[in-house]
Amino acid sequence: QMLRRHHQICATILVAGDLAAGAAAWMVLPWLERAAWLPVSYRTRLEVGEPAKHWQALVAILLAFHVCYRMRGLYIPRRMRSVRREFLDVCRAAGLGFAASVSLCFFLYRVSSRTLYATFLPLAVVPSALLHVLLRIGLQRLRARGWNLRHILVAGSGETARRLVERIRRNPWTGLHVAGVADDMPPPDGGIAGAPFLGRLDDLHELIARHGIDQVFVALPVERAARSAELLDRLCRETVDV
Repeated sequence: QMLRRHHQICATILVAGDLAAGAAAWMVLPWLERAAWLPVSYRTRLEVGEPAKHWQALVAILLAFHVCYRMRGLYIPRRMRSVRREFLDVCRAAGLGFAASVSLCFFLYRVSSRTLYATFLPLAVVPSALLHVLLRIGLQRLRARGWNLRHILVAGSGETARRLVERIRRNPWTGLHVAGVADDMPPPDGGIAGAPFLGRLDDLHELIARHGIDQVFVALPVERAARSAELLDRLCRETVDV
């Protein structure tokens, strides 16, 4: 519940910030059109138009950007996503949102000024991208220091599981803490890559409750595909992410 509450707070900040950035960028355009310090040729090409239509178009723009951002998963918690991936995802979502906004504004409100759109895009996207990137950097640093950890259980003790555990331990910024591993038979060393053996796969329900597991990674080899399918079916009834 604590992790979900943290996610809801972060998602609310991002949604509010994205909407505020888009609204501010659109609202500043009439001011730019009247700004005496800007070249007359530029102000003429802005063609903001009637105030009523301009503000009506704002609703369509915010809706288009918000839907596209949600479609690209920008408000879904993805701890393994890097800062670079976050930035690229924001840019892709902004491209979709911009295309949708231009279409809606042109067909509904006859806004056709290319200068207006070219001015609006960076004003809306740059603050939004900075917000996403800075929030992700901040969360990664906090998680690397042990805040907002997510306790995971790895189902498997073979080479696949070993590589997974080692990768997680090399990237503490994800906030993932390997509580241990589970398998049908204990590994020879009593664990893998420093992660202790917690118990058998048949006891997953008890292991999840006993160790406060938030997420389960199924890392069984391909030869045990049937066993993986069985585990996934059982985990559907648990209150953990898989």
